Amino acid sequence: MALVLAAVAAVATMADPSELESELANLEANGGGGEDADGFDGVEDDSLAGMDMEQMQAMMGGGGGGGGRRFNRDIFPVPEDVPLIQCDVCKLVVKRLTARVADKRKKFTKTKITEEAILAMQQHLCEPMEENGEWIAEYDIVEEGDKLVLKRQPAMGNCEEECKTIAMACQNVLDEADSEIAELVYLGKPAEALCESVALKGRCGQVPPVPADRSAGGDNFKVKSAVDIAMAKVSRDMRREQDVLGSRAFDGELDAMKQRGKEDL
Repeated sequence: MALVLAAVAAVATMADPSELESELANLEANGGGGEDADGFDGVEDDSLAGMDMEQMQAMMGGGGGGGGRRFNRDIFPVPEDVPLIQCDVCKLVVKRLTARVADKRKKFTKTKITEEAILAMQQHLCEPMEENGEWIAEYDIVEEGDKLVLKRQPAMGNCEEECKTIAMACQNVLDEADSEIAELVYLGKPAEALCESVALKGRCGQVPPVPADRSAGGDNFKVKSAVDIAMAKVSRDMRREQDVLGSRAFDGELDAMKQRGKEDL
């Protein structure tokens, strides 16, 4: 935990990405990121345990100035664009899950990858600020004729209007058919067949054209800096630490309640 805080302090005071990368490497070389099996590094820190996410983000400069650039909550998705990209987003989701399942099966040859495991792999898949959902920030929405096309970029971008629109389309897909997707990925069905026949109830063949009065988004894709990428990782680590501390506190309270119950008998 102390190393996470050290990383926060390092990031907060550095503007030069090379300096940041060097400092993060030093932290890692000195034991940064070391955790036991449940994701806890064994260092109790009461000051951090008492913080909520808003306070943590304030430490990192979030909520305003540079922090607002990393995930600006005042930027919203465009619901009108969702039907125009949802089919393509569905195919990306299925391809991503299929690749992850193939990788797991290759690594764990003696372990069966069940439908339940594939369903669990969908967690945070549509959340760009989580590691499992970072792929969304690699895509740009581009108008090509009367269609909207998703173009993968060579670098990750800041999550702004188009990123959040892709995330909304992604979540719509999972809300409609997460179990069906897990089943068909388990069976090895191709992405196009799945999205056309199941996840979107055949709507892949009925994608509407781009409305003539649609306001073009312009050059919305802005490459994410090395500093922002490192800050996002620190933020995720802090959320994970907070979750672990919260879970341990809850388990402790449950044990205390059970003990009180025994004493009352």
